Amino acid sequence: MKWLALLVVVGGAGYYAYDIGTKLAREDVRRLEARMTELREENSRLRTELAGQQAALRTERDRAAQLQEPYTRDVPAENEQTIMALVRKRIGEGVRPARLAEVVGAARDTVACPDPAATRRFVVGSPLQRGPTDAVFFAGGTIVVTAAGESAKNERGQPEAWYDPAQPLKARFTHVGGQTIETAGLLPLHQTILSG
Repeated sequence: MKWLALLVVVGGAGYYAYDIGTKLAREDVRRLEARMTELREENSRLRTELAGQQAALRTERDRAAQLQEPYTRDVPAENEQTIMALVRKRIGEGVRPARLAEVVGAARDTVACPDPAATRRFVVGSPLQRGPTDAVFFAGGTIVVTAAGESAKNERGQPEAWYDPAQPLKARFTHVGGQTIETAGLLPLHQTILSG
């Protein structure tokens, strides 16, 4: 009988432990299911919020593109800003916009000078030589070209009355309208002047 009583006590304790374990497991399952429901709702809310944010981002990007378009079209790029500054300066100096448009419209990458190019001989001025032969005229007399350089030296180191071609010279191109372009260097020098 003792064994039977012990068996009943152990069996009762086992049943009690099983019952408590089952209740705890059910409580854990309910708690985890509630948490899973919360997480699903949070996930759904976040997905909805993300979709809204993505839509707002697309809208803002579209709006930024719409704002960028006239800026890109109307604001000159860096290389164009230099040209625009020159155009504004020339208009400020009294050049007609129609004349500037004509000049820009006539511009080409290749030079289309009349054939053959005009050439003239003249004497390069030096400190010891100035005279009527040290200037030449081009474009029907509208452009005057003069040049000056260092005098050649004789074997004793004394200056001669002519220019030393081994030395750099300064050339001046003066347009009848008053514009002057100066360039310097060793010969041959090349200078392009728009006329017309």
